[in-house]
Amino acid sequence: MLAAFFRRFRATPSELAATCAVFLCIGVLMDSFGKWSHIAEFKYFWQIGTCYLGFVVPLALFVRGLPLPLQYCVCVTAFIPLEVAGYAIGSSIAHDGNLLEAVFGLRNFTAVMVAGVGFIPPIGLKIVEGIRKLGKGRAAAAPP
Repeated sequence: MLAAFFRRFRATPSELAATCAVFLCIGVLMDSFGKWSHIAEFKYFWQIGTCYLGFVVPLALFVRGLPLPLQYCVCVTAFIPLEVAGYAIGSSIAHDGNLLEAVFGLRNFTAVMVAGVGFIPPIGLKIVEGIRKLGKGRAAAAPP
């Protein structure tokens, strides 16, 4: 059973490189959007790498191949302690009076953030899949 758990994380070097690149880009975009929209942001820029490469990429590898609803449920469950701890210790900063608080209320901010970021791994996996298909298509079409 433990071997089956660890098998879920296996990836070819090219798959791992594409996955890391995609999720690092998503992390930069999400942090930039959070700053721009005054919703939330990481306290330090380097947290994008540690969070997305050290947590989101392994999570995405773990859920790949599962049905989308199950991917989402696993991701939301996994993000709960990360989001709660981040806001509790101040490594993630929620901007006062942000749009999510205005719409959903101050006490629901973290729940809404968890519900939103739960979509990141499944969406990122679809992007990686599309990039890898494009790469394979170009390799097949290339003259010998």
